[in-house]
Amino acid sequence: MSGAIVGITVAYMALAVLLLSLNIYSRWPAWVKIGAVALTGLLYYVTYTSLESFLGWPARAALPQKFMMLAGSIDEPDEETGSRGAIHIWAVSLEDDRLGSEPRAYGVPYSRQLHEQVGAAMKQLRDGIVQVGEVEEGVRRRASGIARLWAEDETSRILIYDLPAPELPDK
Repeated sequence: MSGAIVGITVAYMALAVLLLSLNIYSRWPAWVKIGAVALTGLLYYVTYTSLESFLGWPARAALPQKFMMLAGSIDEPDEETGSRGAIHIWAVSLEDDRLGSEPRAYGVPYSRQLHEQVGAAMKQLRDGIVQVGEVEEGVRRRASGIARLWAEDETSRILIYDLPAPELPDK
């Protein structure tokens, strides 16, 4: 476990102990005590959901329009467990053919076509061939809800291909 996560956990435990002692020994009205307990519980929830990317979970944002693929992971659907499957792509956005922000993990719903593309791209990455991906206009998708569920009626169109050779200027 990360030292930062341990630090945040200890800080919230200290806050809970402080809140408990204030509620036991104070003469505040009951509505103030109940409000403080509810606010503390809400803060636990907000902090937990805010730290998703800090903990390494996939971003709940859509894949960038154009990206450089760094790695991929495929989780096939499983009827026994009821899992709908997912494909995770670690990527860096490409803005005006330049690397954008830091790498992020993105989760997209499973499809057989994307499974094949990501599998082939991972083989190319192992051979040292840089992979670039594009999301076609009109089909960018966003996750909904805490559980990062995807709308089932949407279809994704993500293309992954080898980075073209650079064009050198004429001599």
